[in-house]
Amino acid sequence: MIAQLETYSPNYMHVLIQDALKPIEPKSEGQKADEILKVVCDFYMITPEKIRERIRRRHIVLSRQVLMYMLKKYTKMSYKMIGEYCSDPERYIYFDHTTAIYSLQTVEALMSSDPIYKQDIETITKRINRLSLN
Repeated sequence: MIAQLETYSPNYMHVLIQDALKPIEPKSEGQKADEILKVVCDFYMITPEKIRERIRRRHIVLSRQVLMYMLKKYTKMSYKMIGEYCSDPERYIYFDHTTAIYSLQTVEALMSSDPIYKQDIETITKRINRLSLN
């Protein structure tokens, strides 16, 4: 390995070292939200399009509520921003801040009353923690 490094020009080595020492850029809130969306959708085996639909089937509603809960927990997004993120303006589907607030309250209530639901939330939380959203 050292022999290989010696074959590079000093200028190139300088660039390599500078690049390696650069601070890692923190992810934007949008990037974090997209990664959280993927984890939640993968867990519930639904598409991002489906989670944004105004469908009232329990499976879809719960996954959307969990998404909103995780977005509040892992990002600095406001309730309004969370509602907008979960909306689909192209299909005239909008969720507002009250939907996000209600979702958080619902998830917290279900976690305290349903051990299986709480375990699901913990599993999703572990998967999100593996992403290193810094």
